[in-house]
Amino acid sequence: MCTYRHLDRAMCGSPEEKALSPPRRHLSRNPAQKPQVGRSRSTRVMAVIAVDGLGKTYPGGTKALEDISFTIDKGEIFCLLGRNGAGKTTLLRILATQLKPTLGRASVLGHDVLADPKAIRPHIAVVPQEARPQMMLSAYDHIYYMCLIRGRSREDARERTRKVMDDLGLWEHRDKLNAELSGGLRQRVIIAMALVADPEVLFLDEPTIGLDPLGRRSVWAMLRDMTKRGTTILLTTHYLDEAEMLADHLLIVDKGRNVFLGTVSGCGSSSSRPRATGASERFSSRDRMKRFCPSSNEDCARSAR
Repeated sequence: MCTYRHLDRAMCGSPEEKALSPPRRHLSRNPAQKPQVGRSRSTRVMAVIAVDGLGKTYPGGTKALEDISFTIDKGEIFCLLGRNGAGKTTLLRILATQLKPTLGRASVLGHDVLADPKAIRPHIAVVPQEARPQMMLSAYDHIYYMCLIRGRSREDARERTRKVMDDLGLWEHRDKLNAELSGGLRQRVIIAMALVADPEVLFLDEPTIGLDPLGRRSVWAMLRDMTKRGTTILLTTHYLDEAEMLADHLLIVDKGRNVFLGTVSGCGSSSSRPRATGASERFSSRDRMKRFCPSSNEDCARSAR
């Protein structure tokens, strides 16, 4: 009679059990070939950017942001839409660790913007609204010198410059002065300078302002190609057509508050939920965006056609 103390499948088990259960010395830690309980396929992916109740009040009492909350997933284009002075640039600068929030929390790549900004900065790049290239330098020189500033060796800088210019369609213009380039190509040079660090997150503050319709569309195509390679992009804009063409998700900001958070197509649906007190009316998606971002200038209208 077998007891628990002297249990040994090789001695006490039935012939069937001996065939199914190998001796202890043959057991391994490898995964079961036919597990009865499979692994869960639902894995929670951490958001690249997470904002919760963010607020910013400047000295003097001016409230730039109030109770802003949203998340951004990897590889998407997230648009901040709003008129001038709505708080878009303030929000972008907080996430880029250039400003400190007054209230709330924000994290980028899992790091808190207040507690651990130095862990964020090597993995992000920022293109400010006022960025302009030096007209008497070539496109190649801009990108090459930025590689050197970032600490790359000369050989590595040459290789990285070639790759970035190839990716953005700038190599054929490498020897041209920026004064000879179109507005769209100049903006590509600025963005290429930001990409030399191979950032995981790219912040763009109104990247197509002042460009003609064709130049704007070339920048749009370039940004969409970047997301296919895994880059996450947050951009601010007050152009309605830009948000419609680019945004995977959209946040409309007005006077520092969330007005709407969702997709462009859901912006005007009857089931959409405005995020601001008193904004209970229902609009078409474009009517809702025009209400808080009246970009009716001729350049925007021509580009939307």
